[in-house]
Amino acid sequence: DFSREPYQATWGTGDDGTDWDQAAERLGAHLLARCARWLVVVQGIGNRGGWCRSLSGYGCWWGEMVRGHSYHPITLSDPAKLVLSPHAYGHNASWHAYLAEADFPENMPAIWDDLWGSMPAEGEGTVVLGEWGGLMPESGVWQHRMTSYLADRGIGHFYWSLNDNSFDTGGLFHPTNQDKWQMLATSPATSIREFQATVAELPPASPPSPPPPVPAPPPSPLPPSGRPPPPPRPPPAPPPPPPPRTPPPKPPPPFPLLPPPPSPLLP
Repeated sequence: DFSREPYQATWGTGDDGTDWDQAAERLGAHLLARCARWLVVVQGIGNRGGWCRSLSGYGCWWGEMVRGHSYHPITLSDPAKLVLSPHAYGHNASWHAYLAEADFPENMPAIWDDLWGSMPAEGEGTVVLGEWGGLMPESGVWQHRMTSYLADRGIGHFYWSLNDNSFDTGGLFHPTNQDKWQMLATSPATSIREFQATVAELPPASPPSPPPPVPAPPPSPLPPSGRPPPPPRPPPAPPPPPPPRTPPPKPPPPFPLLPPPPSPLLP
């Protein structure tokens, strides 16, 4: 998951300094070149560029706008590794007028479809809702509608948050969150133990295949006479070793050597 809620980024403008789709492409190529097993999780942008209002008539949450992928797709070496991860919440009606519409919450599925929810069914990418949640009961109606929507569309999700110190959304640890526990208990889920057991039953990965053998060189063609070619010439004999080097003669002394004088005779 490369970056959390790049709300000031753009999508599809051609500016490699602000386009989030271009940055995600570069990061994804770098990651898959080093670990091809990993998923490339890309969150959405915010309201910059007007995508959200042109698509749904309303603004987005930070990180919610991933629909740009339908028009300016993120291209990876393995498209199956791409996961689009929008964020959505249901509080603060002063920011999002759809929360105060007369047909709320039944107006929400169409808005979610426009922004991200219908993309998997349209073959435009895998979507996992990366963040959603809120306080109970303040946003309870919205949360229950989102729970049923995700189940109907078969979209996986991560609920925000586990810790109780997220003051604008609350958490899950404290017993006062039993309403959330009961709501989330209806969502399809795979327990960690079930997942580990499934992985343990998988056959071990087969070793890589050996490289193919190097083919033998083709036989030499016969000459036009039909006779086999003459045997190859033996390699030339190595040159004889150089003669041993003798030290040069010593030069003569610079002056002649005289015999020693005779010893004087004693009386």
